[in-house]
Amino acid sequence: MEAERPLDKTFGFAKNFGAKYELRKEVGRGHFGHTCCAVVKKGEYKGQAVAVKIIAKAKLIKAGQF
Repeated sequence: MEAERPLDKTFGFAKNFGAKYELRKEVGRGHFGHTCCAVVKKGEYKGQAVAVKIIAKAKLIKAGQF
């Protein structure tokens, strides 16, 4: 059995997420979070639509909890 590890508290959106992507409407929802459409704001993929999965930290478990 693997030793229990705490959740990585740094997990989440990068500080510059809002500078790179524009979140649009929600396109799906599930037990752990939801998925939104987003558009790339700059760079090689500027203007391209992408999907962003947003996972609620509260729904995650520690390794070895089961």
